[in-house]
Amino acid sequence: MCSTQLSLFSSDDSKDTNIKEQKSKAKEIKENSKVLEEKKLEESEVLTEEDKKIIEIENYYKSKNDLSDIQIVEYIEQIKSVALSCQKCVLAKTRTQVVFSDGNPNAPIMIIGEGPGENEDLSGIPFVGRAGQLLDKILLSGGINRQQDVYISNVVKCRPPKNRDPEQVEMKACSIYLKNQLELVNAKIILLVGSIATNFILEKTFSITKVRGNWIEKDGKFIMPVLHPAYLLRNPSKDVGSPKWQMWQDIKKVKQKLEELKGK
Repeated sequence: MCSTQLSLFSSDDSKDTNIKEQKSKAKEIKENSKVLEEKKLEESEVLTEEDKKIIEIENYYKSKNDLSDIQIVEYIEQIKSVALSCQKCVLAKTRTQVVFSDGNPNAPIMIIGEGPGENEDLSGIPFVGRAGQLLDKILLSGGINRQQDVYISNVVKCRPPKNRDPEQVEMKACSIYLKNQLELVNAKIILLVGSIATNFILEKTFSITKVRGNWIEKDGKFIMPVLHPAYLLRNPSKDVGSPKWQMWQDIKKVKQKLEELKGK
């Protein structure tokens, strides 16, 4: 009798549990569907004129993998033409001009910084101030020519006021331009300069001093976070273990990887 009662109670409990689980799953599916619909609606509501123009350009060229070098340059120039008059975020109100890119779109290396500074804002060219000049010297020391071997851009194309860090909403607003640059530029090596660019591109929070110099392979590209030249200017020592010494080790790795890829 006792054993029968136990089995009956177990059976009832099991049925109740299954019913509860089914109801819970149905509720979860319904809630997920609602979230997706709300997200789609939200995205359609915030689609800017710039976004619409970029989508038109993307639809015109269709497959980015089948473009010639000339078509890639044309495509990037059309994206740039939209960016130059962009009003998607508050940075448009304080910039002098948009800083879109510099270098060779067909280069083997792409460098991504966080955003323009004062000198870049005035010139319209990324990495031309003291930090940029140091970056040029670092590249040359590794046998890398900035104009031939490198294409440079930033996460945000407009200077944040007083060189503050770009905010998440500003980086997201600008991401449609960087997305196309990443897809169009032929670079197999991507250097993420500083923690802001590293965390935004990799979509995780890293300590730049811990991840710098490490290769991350993604979508057939070799990505390496590196220290920002501005940080090196504040730490001028060249002693073993210093930031400048670490940067030199990283550039040697970049040069080695470049030679490996050229040999394939």
